Amino acid sequence: MKKLSLLVLCVFVLSCAPVQAKTGDVVGHVYSSDIVAYIDDMPIPSYNIGGTTCVSENDLAKYGFELYWNADERVLLIGCGEKPTTAPAVTIEKETPGKIVGDIYETDIMTYIHILYDFIPIQSYNIGGETMIPLEELRQDSNTFYGYPNREIGYSNYGFKIVWDAKNRTIKVNTLRKGCSVTTKYGTYPIVDTCRFYDRGSDTIVLTDKDIEYSNLNEVFKSSSITPSWENNMLTLNDVTKKSLIFYGGGSHTDASFTLLPMIEVPVSINDNGVTKKFMIHLIVSDGKFYTNPEEWKPYLVS
Repeated sequence: MKKLSLLVLCVFVLSCAPVQAKTGDVVGHVYSSDIVAYIDDMPIPSYNIGGTTCVSENDLAKYGFELYWNADERVLLIGCGEKPTTAPAVTIEKETPGKIVGDIYETDIMTYIHILYDFIPIQSYNIGGETMIPLEELRQDSNTFYGYPNREIGYSNYGFKIVWDAKNRTIKVNTLRKGCSVTTKYGTYPIVDTCRFYDRGSDTIVLTDKDIEYSNLNEVFKSSSITPSWENNMLTLNDVTKKSLIFYGGGSHTDASFTLLPMIEVPVSINDNGVTKKFMIHLIVSDGKFYTNPEEWKPYLVS
């Protein structure tokens, strides 16, 4: 009797044990959504999976994202390339939410966001030969020794900002990449490049992956006894000579952060003794501060 009871118990336990889904098994559904998604102010088709807004990898490629597929390792890398000069021609209409429009299949594919030299694992879904990416996954931030130098401008260390508008049912993803712009306390400026920095523990120097030194612009003005003015996005300097503008330099680096920083282009006007020179300068934004390369100033400083 005891043997029979034990046998019945074993059969019951085995019948209740969860069955591991195999690659290719249907494990869920894709639903229509009334949420309109945007990538850098460009509308992109989106779907509802598990209560999150998802977009297709193939659609992301049309918005300047770069796809790298390794069939042997079953790995998909998604890089953030330049913003396209022309928005994809798509018509987005809000749909009645909750309608099943596809299936989700069990997959062995691993998906990563590739930013500079870092690889960030993210959740993804296989809908039958195509991978769907939850936009919320782009909200991830690196928690490193270097802090969060992009928070002042509203972005993560990986260069993403997500804005949810519950009233209008929209979700907007903004990126720090060439072709976009970023708003700072001095104005809104175009992004011409991105870089990472080497930390020297100083507020006066930032070293980028391009091995170029950048000085804290405010510290330069302070040490040079120069009062800058900012108006209509333009930086204006008066009574500036080659001898009066003092930059910092020197030092070495031993480690690098994986933080993506934007390089912006700023118009500058230098006035001295009736001589005015106008030009563009490239600045790196970190912790809301501007960092500058002294070499860029040399051709324009008044003698």
